[in-house]
Amino acid sequence: VLLFNWTFIELLFLLKKPFESIDIFPAPTVFTIMNESFADLSIIGKFKTNIPYLSYFNSLNKNVIKGNLHMSIFGATTPNSEWEFLTSNSMAFLPKRTVPYQQYVLRKSYSLASILKEQGYTTSAFHCYYPQGYNRNITYPRLGFDSFSSMYELKNLTRIREYPDDLSTYKNIIELYENKAEGEKIFNFTLTMQNHGSYTDTEFESNVIAMDGQYPKLNQYLTLIKIADESLKYLIDYFSEQEEPTIIVMFGDHQPYVEDDFYKELLSQN
Repeated sequence: VLLFNWTFIELLFLLKKPFESIDIFPAPTVFTIMNESFADLSIIGKFKTNIPYLSYFNSLNKNVIKGNLHMSIFGATTPNSEWEFLTSNSMAFLPKRTVPYQQYVLRKSYSLASILKEQGYTTSAFHCYYPQGYNRNITYPRLGFDSFSSMYELKNLTRIREYPDDLSTYKNIIELYENKAEGEKIFNFTLTMQNHGSYTDTEFESNVIAMDGQYPKLNQYLTLIKIADESLKYLIDYFSEQEEPTIIVMFGDHQPYVEDDFYKELLSQN
């Protein structure tokens, strides 16, 4: 299993050639996961927590490529990160406040999904929330996805706060893999929701405490990220036991909108 914390865009043009022509591996199963608000905030500046929140992710050092992304958005407008990842286009060339899914993807469009579909892959998209959000139910078929499963089709979703959690979402990925036909090549793009803001749920208990507890939104966010880290381990452990070659690409769509003073404190270190 290969885990990427960097965008798959660099491989986009390489994938124009069939996987079979690449000596690195035969045609693999490809899972791409855009994890909602997944970020390691320590890359901005150092801060202390009572317990680690990315233990598993930080421990990965074999069969893995990691890196840091510079995203076009902050705290919101998730579909713009999706669009950049799937199409290799950049928001830098579009007007401010543009959402391509709503304004520009009006017909069949070139994407990572369409590239792999041309190579015989079955292409699917998962989003464990409302299908009509940002026109995803309309946009995904235009980008080359054969099927789109939302919160209404995904099975046995469980929730943390008001959002479906990563673990139950990943179990749907595993089910997709287990139910594929023999020899079938599958490409899946999954968008998670567990770590979505806002981070003000008074019934959610934060067990990761940062900066002496002075930022409750931050504490709630980091606790969610710790759970996301544990769920990622579940997914990677499963595919590590499979014989078929599998690529897992995982990245965050943007950094979270927590307390402004927290970011100011980190940035003041530079």
